[in-house]
Amino acid sequence: MRKLLQNKIAESGVTLTVVATYTAIIWLLAGAVNNGWWVQMSCLGFSTYLMVELNNSNALLRIRSRMISSVFLALTCTTGFLFPSLNGSLISFLFIATLLPLFSSYQDSKSQGRYYFAFLCIGVASLLYVHLLYFVPLLWLSSIFYLQSLNVRSWIASLLGLITPYWFFLPWMLYADKWSLAYSHFSALLQFEFPIRYSSLPVEVFGTILFIIILMIISQLNFWFNSYKDRIRIRQLYGFFATIGWISVFFIFFQPQHYEYLLRILIICASPFVAHFFTLTSSKFTNILFFLTIAIVLALSILNLPA
Repeated sequence: MRKLLQNKIAESGVTLTVVATYTAIIWLLAGAVNNGWWVQMSCLGFSTYLMVELNNSNALLRIRSRMISSVFLALTCTTGFLFPSLNGSLISFLFIATLLPLFSSYQDSKSQGRYYFAFLCIGVASLLYVHLLYFVPLLWLSSIFYLQSLNVRSWIASLLGLITPYWFFLPWMLYADKWSLAYSHFSALLQFEFPIRYSSLPVEVFGTILFIIILMIISQLNFWFNSYKDRIRIRQLYGFFATIGWISVFFIFFQPQHYEYLLRILIICASPFVAHFFTLTSSKFTNILFFLTIAIVLALSILNLPA
């Protein structure tokens, strides 16, 4: 394959360092220091490290590259309106922490411990955003069809992991006599906005979501057309990403008021496809698209800085 500048950047060992430096600058311009967003910044740092581990432990790219974590950081930079959210930052970290043990369980029938830890992370995250519980059946189904590791024992382990945080949460509710808080937490699962109010999506948020979806569509089409070049295991893991990503898109447009959390999950699921596309293609079109994408990311990063 003829290497263009796009490929040289994707394979460079300094790409992640450059993107991380740019991310730090964007956070500083957003007022991270003045606003004390230290926990949010730390969560992003740990999330990036987990994305590196997710790639390294599963060889999601056929060549040595840090593009998945670089794309994750770059797309996160376009969502400056999400920077202040502490809950959102924690959920992003916990969701990636869920994927690591799940992916390591591929075709392993004795992975109860990994399922327990994965769904423990989802359980903790659901304390912050209860609607994540809607993803639980989807994670089970994806584990059956893509990971081929979910059996009765691992399902029970996942259920125990999911309810473990509530073993601590509910007794505290009883002790503090705050059952109304527990009721409002779970009743939110049945609260939907009809008719759907897309006015709850600011223009900059809608534009950013649309950009990420278009980028994901292009990247996924390229991946599936060329998926025969990847091993079956890799195709299965990308299928997992695609399923969760498109369900996130569906939820965003079905109940757009939840974009603050769903957009983060979408970025996590889109990043491997985008990285795969720009790392493993080499043509004039993809080279132009690569630099056009960089330009749009830079523009959105500046335009979406918190006021």
